[in-house]
Amino acid sequence: MADRTEYQKNYYTQNHKAIIQKAAERSRKAKASKTFNELASELATVKQLETAKYLHSLLPEFDIKSDYMVLLYREYERSKLEIDFKQWLVERLNNAD
Repeated sequence: MADRTEYQKNYYTQNHKAIIQKAAERSRKAKASKTFNELASELATVKQLETAKYLHSLLPEFDIKSDYMVLLYREYERSKLEIDFKQWLVERLNNAD
């Protein structure tokens, strides 16, 4: 056991600079690359922002309160139809009358 410990100490002293350099390189790579969860959360945030802007642009056109628009959008998402939300909204509001 003492021989192995001695070997490790000698190896470290001889290769100290290379070991530190490799560790620094791995650390830089780890910081540069984002985890899947980070990327997924950023994508979700961007998608939510785009959806919010789109819904906000429709508010004056349909004269609907924002909370009701969000409820309608959630209903539209659950329906999983192939038509555009705006077209679906027109049909939905016409059927509501």
